[in-house]
Amino acid sequence: MTRWAISVDTRPPIIIEVKLQTFYILSGLFFMAQSACPVEVLSSPMSYLCKDFSRPRQQLCTLFLSHFILKLCASGTATSGIQLSTNSASYQAALASCSILYGPQYSLANVSSTATFSAVQSVCGSKGCWVAGAVIAAAGSQPELCPHLSSSYSTVQAQPCTMDEKFSCSVTSMKHLPPLLTPPPTPGRHTHAAKPKPSASATSSFPRSPSPSPLRSPPTYPKPPFPKPPLPRPPSPALLPLPSPPLSPPTPPPAPGSTYESSFELLTQPSEVVAVHLVHIPNSDTYLYMERPSGYHPDGSHNIAGSFNLVSRVWTHLDTPSGLFCSGHSVLSNGSVIIMGGHIANAGFPDGRWSIRTYTLDTPALINVTNMRYPRWYATVTLLPDERVMVMGGTQGVGAGTANNPYYEIWDPQAPDTTEQFQVLPSYLTTVKQNYYPFNYILPSGDMFNYCARIGWILDPYTGTYKVPLPGRPLSIIAPSVVYITQYPYTGTSVMLPLLPENNYTVEVMIIGGQNLLANNNLNLVACQESLRIQVFVPNATSPNYAFSKWVTEQTGSPRVMGDSVLLPNGNVILLNGAMEGLAGDTASGGGSKAFYPNFFAEMYVTYNPVGQRWFTLSRSQIPRLYHSTVALTTNGTILVTGCDRCGDIITNMTFSPSPAKAEYRNEIFYPPPWYDFANKPSILSAPAEVQYGQVFTVSYSGLTAANVSVTSAVFVAPSSVTHCFNTNQRVVKLVLTVNPYAKTLSLVAPPTPNHAPPQYYMLFLLNGDTYSSAAWVKLSLS
Repeated sequence: MTRWAISVDTRPPIIIEVKLQTFYILSGLFFMAQSACPVEVLSSPMSYLCKDFSRPRQQLCTLFLSHFILKLCASGTATSGIQLSTNSASYQAALASCSILYGPQYSLANVSSTATFSAVQSVCGSKGCWVAGAVIAAAGSQPELCPHLSSSYSTVQAQPCTMDEKFSCSVTSMKHLPPLLTPPPTPGRHTHAAKPKPSASATSSFPRSPSPSPLRSPPTYPKPPFPKPPLPRPPSPALLPLPSPPLSPPTPPPAPGSTYESSFELLTQPSEVVAVHLVHIPNSDTYLYMERPSGYHPDGSHNIAGSFNLVSRVWTHLDTPSGLFCSGHSVLSNGSVIIMGGHIANAGFPDGRWSIRTYTLDTPALINVTNMRYPRWYATVTLLPDERVMVMGGTQGVGAGTANNPYYEIWDPQAPDTTEQFQVLPSYLTTVKQNYYPFNYILPSGDMFNYCARIGWILDPYTGTYKVPLPGRPLSIIAPSVVYITQYPYTGTSVMLPLLPENNYTVEVMIIGGQNLLANNNLNLVACQESLRIQVFVPNATSPNYAFSKWVTEQTGSPRVMGDSVLLPNGNVILLNGAMEGLAGDTASGGGSKAFYPNFFAEMYVTYNPVGQRWFTLSRSQIPRLYHSTVALTTNGTILVTGCDRCGDIITNMTFSPSPAKAEYRNEIFYPPPWYDFANKPSILSAPAEVQYGQVFTVSYSGLTAANVSVTSAVFVAPSSVTHCFNTNQRVVKLVLTVNPYAKTLSLVAPPTPNHAPPQYYMLFLLNGDTYSSAAWVKLSLS
């Protein structure tokens, strides 16, 4: 808080502001000292909701908002900052404050008409009503008093609430109005040398971890902020005209739907390493962070690896024997992490391109096990059904134009001294040119789905036999003349959708985003605004050959290169991060970004909706996350959002919160729509620690907040292992389920074979429709 004593205006600070500042600091410290509330409850709303106020209004907002948040916490009516910063009460209060501060034309009665809504949205977004409204909303538990700013903004008085204020805090009307969010405007042509003005919430130093007691994370479930909304009614595909080539600048995504609630929350603790590589360590709430040496660490350290426990919020630096940047990684069946390949010698760290390393939870360092036969930079690592590990792709040197790897390798943890090698199909390598981070998935047949750039194959990983090519990528539905690529630096993302027993575990794979092939010569080109989806039918007794559906192409909400995808337990996909223009990678001068117009908005793909009615735009973050950003599912079903080491000079025409350095150390939690449905959320009471394939096992459960919650399905979800927009260990497998109608117990059947779910620790989630529980860890073992 003390950094606000420094004036950010060109005008010198006036005496009254200096006097007020001392009062603000002392009062804020007093309120915090008297509260048992987690600091996250204080920091998240204040930092976001007070951002539009300039001095001294921002300080007044912060003081009184913290005061009322503490009152809410003390009364037990709020347990998470997101309740105050993202719910409909804040929105309605913002409208009320517009009416109070800027005239009756913005009254609550008038905003119910669509004719005036855009004007209200414009004024509320530009004049700070959102901030004032949040203060009013926070005062909702004290309905007789509301804070009022004086005309000079130098004092605040608690005065009787007006009728509009009382109405705005009731949270009982006008729920049909969308949230107060502004979609990304259409970028105009720009000069990349221009630097936008950051939002007033920009800080010049890193937030520090609280002391002495750590925070709990993910946050405990608060009471539902409002009832479960109905599903949206998507527009008909016929009403969505597609633009024709040539491509225009990025267009805004559709307005966020009011029936899908979501939010971002900024954690108070930064990481001490940039999450270029992010691995969810199995059987824990701890994540392994790995980076290239950045030199901007908040604590001044020199480490390039560390672990972060999301519950205790404890960061631990880890030693490493060699460079980790641009490595590949996954998990082993015993719960350790496997890291293969890496970077040339740099910043005192030895060359890691040949290395095979492991990391085990609660140990102080990564351990070098052996070397591969080939050096690898940008390779994909995959856990195989027999507990061995396959590494494919990457170049032998650093960057485009260096030699490809003509062989992939398989490493056996039971015989760790060497690897086996198998030849990569030469014509495949010729076509993709640089086999960077291929999208590889083990199929229920035991074969592998392998895709890179624009082509793919089904191959037998144990013999090196390439069996059948995938159908070629279809023409774009938006720009048929444009050739889109998904491999670095045109980076897209991919997921394999859930394997379901009711359709005989039919494989469906999605390819999302990417960039125009010509962007290498023109960074102003707009990224791909499409997703592709294909079904793979594996051989069986009646059909001995592989078969494929046609690729289904759908338009996403906005263009995106370097997007990160997360497969939720309910089968829907969340898309985050990335940019609307440019490429992945560093500028020629080094250290700068080649991507522009960050895509701040999350999107959700509703997997089982009809074609053309699947993509929905959700809430936005304030933090740009471009090259080397990562995301991972957590055990409570939220998403950890982190990373970006080329985020220093941002080109955008939206407000944002800039990083204190070109590397981004701040962590966020994204709350997807199912997280809010507390009334229908199951809660696991007991589950076995370990099961074997095909085993029937019992799970007991209850409702999180209601006794009559039912369970309609259950899934195993593999822990994330993410880098360069691809989760190499991503997998969701639905379990066969029988419900005991006389007790809150379930009989579940473990996946039938290791081909369906390779042996490792899985998160078990119970679902009630699309709403899912927090997870219990279950080890799936061969014997």
